[in-house]
Amino acid sequence: MVDFTKELKVSKILLKEDILRLRKYIENKYPHDTQQRRAQILANAIEGVVEKPKNLLPSK
Repeated sequence: MVDFTKELKVSKILLKEDILRLRKYIENKYPHDTQQRRAQILANAIEGVVEKPKNLLPSK
């Protein structure tokens, strides 16, 4: 089995600046939604980015 841990350690997933940029975008796109709803949208966006690299790994 190939060890992908070294590659994953150096892979950029999200930086703090990326999250802040997403948050600002969501605030501008959904200004009338509640803070809770915007937080949910942000969490879903972050989850989508974090989960994406897992799909790129070979199975077994």
